[in-house]
Amino acid sequence: MRTAVIGSGNMGRHHVKSYSEIGSELVGIADIDIKRAKGLASEWGTRAYKDYHDLLKKEKPEAVSLAVPTALHAKIGTELLEKGIGLLIEKPVANTLEEAHSLAQAAEKTGTPLMVGHIERFNPAVQKMKGLLEGKKVIAMSAMRVGPHPPKVIKTGVIKDMGIHELDIIPYLCGEPIRTVYAKTRRVFTEEHDDSGHVFITTENISGTVLTNWITPRKIRNLYVTLEDRFLYLNYITQNIYAYKKEVENDVFTLDTEAGLAEKIVVKREEPLKRELCAFLDYCSGGENPCTLAEGTAALKVALLAEQSASMNEVMRL
Repeated sequence: MRTAVIGSGNMGRHHVKSYSEIGSELVGIADIDIKRAKGLASEWGTRAYKDYHDLLKKEKPEAVSLAVPTALHAKIGTELLEKGIGLLIEKPVANTLEEAHSLAQAAEKTGTPLMVGHIERFNPAVQKMKGLLEGKKVIAMSAMRVGPHPPKVIKTGVIKDMGIHELDIIPYLCGEPIRTVYAKTRRVFTEEHDDSGHVFITTENISGTVLTNWITPRKIRNLYVTLEDRFLYLNYITQNIYAYKKEVENDVFTLDTEAGLAEKIVVKREEPLKRELCAFLDYCSGGENPCTLAEGTAALKVALLAEQSASMNEVMRL
């Protein structure tokens, strides 16, 4: 399938690399930073364009990854959908719910494939965790997604840019939509946007927390799940899962990994982005959509309400 990437920044360059390595026919890269685009194109044996219109006209891609600033998602995404080009939009799907709705209208009108790039869904550890939770009673989920400020230019708060991963993953894993959200945010190193956030959520049956920031010097990506009979710890980066079982004698969780009391769950390591792009191309070829616009919009709605909750100091209900 003829593929292309619009946007060659932090995520776009990874899409370029992965499309090349999974064997698709990468026909071009577009970016207003033509020097950067040319460098990537030279590295991966394709062509670079400053204007994405020229890319679309000359190369006629069948499937495109859109990895531009979020403010441009609706405008460029709608153009691609109207041209009948299968579209993968990086998260968050849009800046506003109105923009997400406009994308939905274009996709429905044209019948063009539209998928949202929530990459953690394709992390093998997340897929394994989803299987482990089947038929189990989940009590709570907590996540930590922190690290230093990224080198790219950020024009949105940390909850909508980073915390949104867990605002998608938690309902995805537990099978229940988020019903309430309350958040606290801070601006520590910048006055332009929130760089620290703590989000408290509930679904019908579970509670959850998401701690996210661009302050912590070390990159940490962890998820913790409390069940009735065990505690599960997932490391997104290493793709490891550990299960801590409850001791019958004293009714407490056993946390002594050195004593061999924690069970390491076997997970086959794979590159999440490659799995995501393979799923996207399969969807463009008639397969199932693994991350719909409705799901991407739901995560965006919670992120926006979290920001509103922080500014108003109120619990927001969906």
